[in-house]
Amino acid sequence: MSQSLDRRQVFPPVFQDLSKGLVAGVLYLSYLLSFAYLIPLQTAFTGRGLRSGWIASLAAALTIVVGSGIRLAGLGGFAISSLAASSAPPLLLLVALGLINAKPGRIGRAGRIVLVAGLLSAAVSPFVFRIIMNPAFRQAMASFAEATLTASGMELSRGKAVDEAVGSALRIIGSGFAPMILGMLGFSWWMGSNLALRSRFLPIEEEERIARIKAISLWRFRVPQSALWPSLASWAFLFAVLVGKGGPVLSAVAWNIALFFACPYAVQGLGILGFVQEAYPAARFLRLLGPLAVILLALSPAVGTIIIIGLPLLGITEVWIPYRTIKGASK
Repeated sequence: MSQSLDRRQVFPPVFQDLSKGLVAGVLYLSYLLSFAYLIPLQTAFTGRGLRSGWIASLAAALTIVVGSGIRLAGLGGFAISSLAASSAPPLLLLVALGLINAKPGRIGRAGRIVLVAGLLSAAVSPFVFRIIMNPAFRQAMASFAEATLTASGMELSRGKAVDEAVGSALRIIGSGFAPMILGMLGFSWWMGSNLALRSRFLPIEEEERIARIKAISLWRFRVPQSALWPSLASWAFLFAVLVGKGGPVLSAVAWNIALFFACPYAVQGLGILGFVQEAYPAARFLRLLGPLAVILLALSPAVGTIIIIGLPLLGITEVWIPYRTIKGASK
């Protein structure tokens, strides 16, 4: 192990930060693994501190901008406005991740994630709603998707099928971009922190490492009881909008708010399942529920809807049923 550490010390620390930023940029440009591009940056924030995290983020930003420009030029649609529009979302998420890793203060790290995600969602909402209501943008997206698929060599029926797919994607984004932002930031912070803390190169004592890993364990996560009423109010607002047949923008706003407040309770639901499988060896099969849920979400919309509804319901019932403090449950 000491030999491995010595070999790593040959490279300047800044090189390690830049390499993580490069990996993050490449992940974003890959399409398939774009959802994971913040994870290498979080390993820099957790493993080496704010300065290293920001250096890695700057390297990722440069890689994304340059890569997006090259891609647009290859598709014959390069323009400064197009480059700015395509680069803005990932760059905003980079800034959001950096703010999450600043000193959390009184609200704690989980509260910082929710707060930053909420502010970012509110800031981008006017642009998102303008986009999903703009037929010209929808047609441009369809043309861009068709050109990208043609360049990749994939076969896809043209015309109406592409337009319908783009329209469906924009409707999903319009109704759920806020929980998507929260989910991506929360997952990236949690996964990146875990990977950094489990690295054998992290220069901290073993006791501190174990304590920090336990501190971010999902089964320890609990939503403050003060969040119950805002969450219930968000679902009441959604119900009122649906019954009153509000317009598409108002409906999208209501869905975003309701799903945003449901996300922390879904994580709490996962925490309850994780606690059960840790506390009771006979329930270790619950480890399979996470990957199985992801597969079912992709393959079966009906089952996916049940999972999406079930996890927040399980989490919110812990307000009245203390699953993790029931006598005999804690070990």
